[in-house]
Amino acid sequence: MILHWSFFKTGLVLAGTFILLFPGARAQVDCSAQRVPKKEDLFQATVPSALDPTFRFNFDSGNKATIEIREGTHKAGLSQVDGCGEPEPVTKIYGYAAEGENATWPGKTFEVTKTVPHQVTWVNKIAPGPYILTGANNSVGDFSNYSVVDESLHWAYSLGGNSKCSGSCDCSNPTFETCGVPIVTHLHGGQTDFKNDGNPEFFFGSQVIKKLPLIRGPEYNTNIYRYANNLDATSIWYHDHSLGITRLNVYAGLAGFYFVRDTHDTGKEGTGLAGEPVNLPAGEYEVALAIQDRFFKNNGEFLYPAFPGDPGYADFITCRGVNLNPDQTPPFTVADEKQCANVPGCNDFPESLTCGPTALTEFFGDHMVVNGKIWPKMEVYGRHYRLRLLNGCDSRFLAVQFCIADPSAADPNVCESSDRIPFNVIGGDQGLAPSATLVDTLLMETGSRYDIIFDFTGKSNMRVIMKNIGGDMPFGGEIGGEDMFVFDYTDRIMAFDVLATSNGPVDNFNLTALGEELGVIAAARTPLGQQDYTRKVALFEGADEFGRLQPLLGTVMPAETWQGRIINWPNEQVYRDANLIGPMQGTMTWHEPITENPQLNSVEVWEIWNFSPDAHPIHLHLVKFEVLGRQTINWDTNANEDSHVILEGVPADDGVYLVPQNTIQHNGAVGKGFKVVLPADEDYGEETNVGVEYVENHFKDIVTALPDQITLIKMEFTKFGRYVWHCHILSHEDHEMMRVMFVGGNPSGTNGRNLRGNAENEGEA
Repeated sequence: MILHWSFFKTGLVLAGTFILLFPGARAQVDCSAQRVPKKEDLFQATVPSALDPTFRFNFDSGNKATIEIREGTHKAGLSQVDGCGEPEPVTKIYGYAAEGENATWPGKTFEVTKTVPHQVTWVNKIAPGPYILTGANNSVGDFSNYSVVDESLHWAYSLGGNSKCSGSCDCSNPTFETCGVPIVTHLHGGQTDFKNDGNPEFFFGSQVIKKLPLIRGPEYNTNIYRYANNLDATSIWYHDHSLGITRLNVYAGLAGFYFVRDTHDTGKEGTGLAGEPVNLPAGEYEVALAIQDRFFKNNGEFLYPAFPGDPGYADFITCRGVNLNPDQTPPFTVADEKQCANVPGCNDFPESLTCGPTALTEFFGDHMVVNGKIWPKMEVYGRHYRLRLLNGCDSRFLAVQFCIADPSAADPNVCESSDRIPFNVIGGDQGLAPSATLVDTLLMETGSRYDIIFDFTGKSNMRVIMKNIGGDMPFGGEIGGEDMFVFDYTDRIMAFDVLATSNGPVDNFNLTALGEELGVIAAARTPLGQQDYTRKVALFEGADEFGRLQPLLGTVMPAETWQGRIINWPNEQVYRDANLIGPMQGTMTWHEPITENPQLNSVEVWEIWNFSPDAHPIHLHLVKFEVLGRQTINWDTNANEDSHVILEGVPADDGVYLVPQNTIQHNGAVGKGFKVVLPADEDYGEETNVGVEYVENHFKDIVTALPDQITLIKMEFTKFGRYVWHCHILSHEDHEMMRVMFVGGNPSGTNGRNLRGNAENEGEA
């Protein structure tokens, strides 16, 4: 998408760090205004590894643990702003914690062994009350007392009577004050039974008052989750996945690492000899780093954009002519094309619903955060390290590089890209790769994990900076380049200060020996079988009933079950009025009939056709997959270059084009989407390759689907039940870019609710 990104910069000014009392008076700090990154001290806070032995959850002798979700406080390393949280601002968070411990951001790390089952009881200890994320005081107004939750979305508390309630919670009108914050924890990449997968409609509310959650989503079974851990050694992660507020709950702190070990990759130093573990850096030389981005207020609280004057609001709302109050005429006037900040109705907020809070299509923060610390540093020794990286950002694709800082430069906390240092990628989402890949730039889609070996040898007394050249805007496939950044310091992530002395055991890492062992491990894996079915799914950019951008999923062809039966649009008046009649095809929203219904134990190839102008990180629950390759999409020569719609004349029938069609929102309102028309000769496009920055030679659970391309993945569906697939840009999945996927059986045409899990051998904490 082409957006007015300059507002992100102007928003820094509009936020208003100071309020002038009167001419000549000293400026007074506004503690609820947006914090300016230039006031931060880079690379001052020390960041611990998420694999530090003191930062792990412990299981009892029966491999069971009880983990609570509760409110807490955190110090992110923010600098002091006079009058706002002295001596160091404190950030209020939602976090995970063992019983009797404080909540942390990120959550502490789980470490388990392959095929050894573990059980986690997730307990929602967030007391009923206001949501923790609120607006800021900016140039348009003071929104610091208003929640950022957009209740116009299809979200947990919009489901009404489909949920179950008790105590003070009324399902006809659930609120944070009466039901608490809805949460559900998803083990991302865990290949878990569907009842324990943490799907969005399995959410549950507060358990502070009693053990039974005050509200339980329509698919809720239990809060006791069993993890079989039948995975090769890998780093996966856990995070909140509650319907419609995943982006907010994760932003507030609800995410953490989950490591699986096996006989090859034990997390301990080995010799690399036959029958013994791979000789990978271990212990303190294996470091887990969760990379995220955030905005903060001067008082240390999180700032999440949702109101006029916030970064991104003008891009996605005002300048697009979005009308959040359809009863108001005219909807908006844009008097200032540069800032687009002249929004009618804002002066009497909140009585007017014109202004927000509203979901924005993407999120890019101006502070880079690693393991909860802004622009941190880590002391390392001159030897090989194993870095386990997670891109935990909402929308930001990372393009990671390493370089040596010049202490004599005007800015000693930056280095030129020409000085980048190569490193080896040895695996990712679902485990070790069959071979190492040497790169100097690594593309990391949101939600992905990568396993790298970095050599600090010969760099004593030097500072190595982990850079990001991915930019502050939606990723379209181009890595680096001018004008990619609108913030001051988001081109760097953290620093590694290399000590002059050595420590611990001798560095025995040998890349050649590792390569041989990786080949042995890969050869022992059972390959995916012959494909049983090819499925053409699609990514679109539509609009909701207000005109907000709405990325959507759908199908290329008329939808059918794996048995070949056509799936029709619901025979309801709202669909007939929208001219959605007959076979389902094109853009679809969450609540509509299931169209992805793989057969149990089948192997499918999915062609992911991206008709939108941006890349999307596509994640499927349950499965791991191989990336088979990509093709370009041949567009009809008479189609508009931007919209791919035939605006004038007739199709040339020499390529693909789109036809506008309506979409039905969760509330029955009508939005805008598309349907796909393929050429008669089925010549869709040619094979194409991605750059060396894309390392995809291992099993993955997220893939970058580039615009104007078809991305092919192959996987086996090994468990029965109700799962989801979605874009892992959290702001996208919360705004309908997520669909139910039901494996096996017959989902009964609507939502498969006749196939709920039973309560046998389950319970509630």
